[in-house]
Amino acid sequence: MKTPTNKYAFDFMPQNPNEQHVLDERRKQLAKGQIKKIEMKNLVEYVRFQLGEHEYYGIPYPLTKEVISKTTITSIPGAPDFIAGVINRRGIILTILDLKKFLQLPPSDKELNAYIITVDCNNIAVGLIVDKIIGSDAYDPTLLDAPLSPTGAIKPDYIEGIHHGKTAILNINTILSELVLQIGRK
Repeated sequence: MKTPTNKYAFDFMPQNPNEQHVLDERRKQLAKGQIKKIEMKNLVEYVRFQLGEHEYYGIPYPLTKEVISKTTITSIPGAPDFIAGVINRRGIILTILDLKKFLQLPPSDKELNAYIITVDCNNIAVGLIVDKIIGSDAYDPTLLDAPLSPTGAIKPDYIEGIHHGKTAILNINTILSELVLQIGRK
């Protein structure tokens, strides 16, 4: 009769360095997959757009209601210059903000103003004029780069962070709160 021998997991590990290398590579690939799955859970999708020729911005989709081709905007006498006017959208009068003027960006040679992105945050709905819709992307809020120093024209509070070094994710809550304050002062 044979006596049982105790086997451990280590006993089944390959002793050959080439075989060990293959297992290490598989382990690394599986670990990357797990990290990617964890990162995917935290992602926030956003609409990416352009203001001017070289400025890229994003607005998180949960705050975005609609993207429409620019329509006729009715101006409002006496409104601040960053208020382009209002539109009637499905029976609702919607204030339209000229985002370039509000953010104090310099005017560009190409004034497209081709789209309006409607946003809703804290029961404040407005339309934002943008030059061009680039597409969509997703970011992990914990991995955004810090906004640039306050030497630029845009207040750092208006930016949540920079995605991939070129797209500024707008802090819509702060922008709309500031908008309400500025309109109240006028």
